[in-house]
Amino acid sequence: MAKTSAERRRNRTLGTFLVAMMACAALSQTYVQIFAAGKTLETARKGNNYIVSRTDTARRGAIFSADDKVLAQSNDTFELSISYDKVPKSDSFFMALSEASGLPAIELELSARSGGKSKTWSQKINQERERKIQQIKVDWRADGLSLRRVPTREYPFSDVADALIGQLVEGKPATGLESSQNGMLSGKDGKREGLVDRYGAFLPMRMTSSDIKAVHGQDLVLTIDSGLQVAATSALKRAVEQHKADQGVVVVIDPRTGDILAMASWVNNGVSQSENGFNPAVMARFEPGSTFKILTLAEGIDSGSVNPHTVIHCGGSIAVGRVNRVSCAHGGHGAIDAEMAIAESCNVSAATWARQIGRDQFIGFMENAGLFTRTSIGLPGEIPGRYNENDGGKLIQLANMGFGQALNVTPIGLCAAFASLGNNGVCPEPRLIKKIGSKKVPISAGRRLFKSETCDEVLTMMRSVFENEHGTAHKLRIPGYAIGGKTGTAEKLNGRTREGHKEYVSNFVGFVPAQNPKAVVLVMIDNPSDGQYYGGTVAGPVFKSVAESLISRFNLPKTE
Repeated sequence: MAKTSAERRRNRTLGTFLVAMMACAALSQTYVQIFAAGKTLETARKGNNYIVSRTDTARRGAIFSADDKVLAQSNDTFELSISYDKVPKSDSFFMALSEASGLPAIELELSARSGGKSKTWSQKINQERERKIQQIKVDWRADGLSLRRVPTREYPFSDVADALIGQLVEGKPATGLESSQNGMLSGKDGKREGLVDRYGAFLPMRMTSSDIKAVHGQDLVLTIDSGLQVAATSALKRAVEQHKADQGVVVVIDPRTGDILAMASWVNNGVSQSENGFNPAVMARFEPGSTFKILTLAEGIDSGSVNPHTVIHCGGSIAVGRVNRVSCAHGGHGAIDAEMAIAESCNVSAATWARQIGRDQFIGFMENAGLFTRTSIGLPGEIPGRYNENDGGKLIQLANMGFGQALNVTPIGLCAAFASLGNNGVCPEPRLIKKIGSKKVPISAGRRLFKSETCDEVLTMMRSVFENEHGTAHKLRIPGYAIGGKTGTAEKLNGRTREGHKEYVSNFVGFVPAQNPKAVVLVMIDNPSDGQYYGGTVAGPVFKSVAESLISRFNLPKTE
């Protein structure tokens, strides 16, 4: 039936009235929240009615690898609370809420059935479910549903980078970069004031002079390559567990920039390193063993104290002073020049080189190499290397230093010193953080240790460790690639296990490739206890695995 003109006029009048009422309400809220915000808040303050301050939580900066993988990132999660007197009591409502939240329907309505007034769930709800719950709140007019934002920190590479990245404990920075770089990552919380309606909903006002805007934390981009970090940790873990060692470290540095491409560690005690904060790459000292012969020889050649072509006779041992002797682990080598001494790891030759250099100059060289100072990579708890400067037996101490005993160094410090050989003699300052926010961290100029020609000569000699049939790493060759390296086996001073066996540190250092190297790789494995302890046997396979990953990861061309 057609409407009469009177009915149409009445409908138009009613529609106009409703539109006018809605417009008035909108204008009223606009006036209250914008134009009269200051007056409204002041009135609320005086009456202490409904006014609240809410923290405007700063977003914690993320940590990324050099290849843009997330190493640490904060995500918003939520805790659900229900005030049962402000929600429907129907089964359909709780079923809908269960589907949206992922929580069991019976659990959601149990408190309501037992007369409970409210309940909060500790299970974290992600952002997708949070949006669904907000829609349930609207659809069912369920004012008793509330969601509290709870930021959570995720570590996608925690199994291979926990000692490096660290973690938050109860929201507080505890270990690793999370702790040392907290000032840049954390930002600063702000504050907002507003009104609370009768349902408890917060109505923020326009920014006023009493509000403080949150300053979000800055993102960090590291020099770490995620793929290489995974490969290094995997190879190291296998070796530490296979040889029943206490712990192990792999450090990979680009010698041209000082960039740390990987810093893997594994402690064989069943405890997550992010929990105890222990990172042996910077927090433990080891004897470098025979790997150090490389640096001794380089310093000897560079200073003119050692002629690499001079033949030394190794009868298996050499007297140092009146009562001490230095012995070779593999017996006498006979007449041997520097290249063969490196290939066959002759202690007698290295001790002779150190004595030719002289104590003061040799110690000055090690100090200049940064072995007894901390780096500036920004990890907490880093310690410097050390030696006993008051040792009463200075002659035997110097001889032992020549082949990497009687001194203790950190893996990061030792790897940086070796990197100088791949950087035309300039020791790079190790760099772990590549970018802070939008600001790039500059590459340090480094400090010169050797002449460029000295480095070329020593790197060529290091190839014989692989290529000579008597070389201590000849079984670790990688076909098509010329690689330089050095094995090392250091007997710990006064090191004894409860079974009475000696304790060792098995080491390996190598350059990939030997000329114009992309990376220097250092492997140190502490106290292998399965009966094998030589560097070539224990640490060498780890080096080879990491070297193969480097070649694949950076598509390095064949060199021979």
